Amino acid sequence: MALLAWGVTPFLSDMRFWGISWLRFGPPAGWVLWTAAAACLVPAAARPLARAAGRLGDALFSRPLACVAAVGAGLAALVLALPDRTLFVGDALLRRGTLETAARAELLYPQALPLELLLHVDLPRALAAAGMGEAAQGARVEGALLAGLLVAAAVAFVHALGVRGAAAAGALALVVGGGWLGLFTGYAKSFPTLVVLVVAAAAAAVRLARDDRRGGLALGLAIALAVALHRAGLALLPLGALAVIDALTRPTTGTTGRLRPALAITAPIALVLVAVAPRLLSTIGGYDLGSHFAAEDVRRAGGPWRAALAGHRPGDLFNLFTFLTPGAWLVPLLLAATAGRSLATREGVALVALAAPFVFQALVVHPAQGLFRDVDVFAPAGVAVACLAAYLLVRGLGEETRTLRASRAGQDIAFAAAVVVPLALAVIPLGTMADATRGLARAEAFARERPERTAVERAKTWDFLGAAWYRQGRPADAARAFAAAAESSRNPRLYLQQARAARDAGDLAQAQAAYESALAVAPREEAAWLGLGAVAWQRGDARVALRAARALVELAPADSARRAGLAAVEEAIAGRAAITPLR
Repeated sequence: MALLAWGVTPFLSDMRFWGISWLRFGPPAGWVLWTAAAACLVPAAARPLARAAGRLGDALFSRPLACVAAVGAGLAALVLALPDRTLFVGDALLRRGTLETAARAELLYPQALPLELLLHVDLPRALAAAGMGEAAQGARVEGALLAGLLVAAAVAFVHALGVRGAAAAGALALVVGGGWLGLFTGYAKSFPTLVVLVVAAAAAAVRLARDDRRGGLALGLAIALAVALHRAGLALLPLGALAVIDALTRPTTGTTGRLRPALAITAPIALVLVAVAPRLLSTIGGYDLGSHFAAEDVRRAGGPWRAALAGHRPGDLFNLFTFLTPGAWLVPLLLAATAGRSLATREGVALVALAAPFVFQALVVHPAQGLFRDVDVFAPAGVAVACLAAYLLVRGLGEETRTLRASRAGQDIAFAAAVVVPLALAVIPLGTMADATRGLARAEAFARERPERTAVERAKTWDFLGAAWYRQGRPADAARAFAAAAESSRNPRLYLQQARAARDAGDLAQAQAAYESALAVAPREEAAWLGLGAVAWQRGDARVALRAARALVELAPADSARRAGLAAVEEAIAGRAAITPLR
């Protein structure tokens, strides 16, 4: 079903299905990947793929280190080969600018915790200083290393599930293959690291549920690191609490057998909470309330609860999770196939406790730039759902449901598709993001096409496009984008940027009109008066140039340079017989 949707939606002329219409904007190689994934539905092609998946799944247990090295290196090479050149997602552009300058990150991002800045600002800069190219290249190297760690965590998760063969390979593909891969291409923020920690927490929780007490410390460390890294890691605390309760109440020999795993979980978490709790409470009560729970669109909808499913948000949530987690389509199907028995186990309950807080977070958190752009915020939610889907897949295939017992061909198709489809659908967006022209075309379609977005979403998208096109040396397109952004928000900064881009494009009439629009909103904006005077004089519009010179003197009467400038304009105008000075 997911594969069919990804193949059909690119032919629609709107952005209702922005999460799965990537092939509309991607390079032709994307269709090659889609076709290869579709081949899994043909029995003759599925049979060898299913056998290969079975061998890989067995090797995950017989040669785990070799598999981690091989698959991890392959994934690292992939994200290195396809860096994000669009820089549209989340704060990618801002973070890239931070890496490329000597700006103090703690001042730019007061909400960021020290560990995040250490790992995602200081470390890339250190890699660059060590001779690995620019700091942005250091961030890409760091992303590749994290991709390798993701594979290691995913293999640990498969081991915890205790499944072999093609089912194990399918579980690995579901956990590794998701929309979060785009964050491993050089995104200098904490969310790719959180993705790794969520998978590590899932592996440890499943181990604990299967009476492997070694999972206690691993779970505690994963949760503690996540909380120390970013406040989104707080969503892992319910899983930690459930694991502690389970450890304390599970029948075992002696009190020590119950306390030891409980202490192993709680000790690292408690230490981190003591260290960062004041900072977290300040950030949540200050920054998050204004940016994520009381943004302009949220206030207009009547608050975060009413806004949770208002307007286009249900469709955007559907797009978000189908993009992040192609395997999310499997969850209801596999639950139905096993009649819900999969969740009536300790492992099932633990993985629900992992995914549920993140899904709830996705419902109530309203990122400042919208779900379309701020998909990074929800990457941990996506991989948590993927872990649940992988567990349900293992249970469903392990029980050999009636559907799979119908034929050997059906089993081959299921096994092959479980491995190939998630990986293919995860890689397709990387090709679009790696091509700035294609990636920006997708962003423009979101702002321009139906369904019509709110004024805030349109303004922020056009604002980004204007800045991106200006950097690409396309000032005419940049002016068009800034004009659209200003039309939606009436922000004087956007009018000034429109005017600057229009001047660079040689469109002085548009530049003058943009300066006039900025002054209509902010009559005392000195930059607008300066620009208006210069452009008007360049166009031969002496009346407007004189008006601008007089306005500048009125704003700063003691400024001798401005008085001299006004006198020069008046003298020049007086010398032109065809022009009457403005009175």
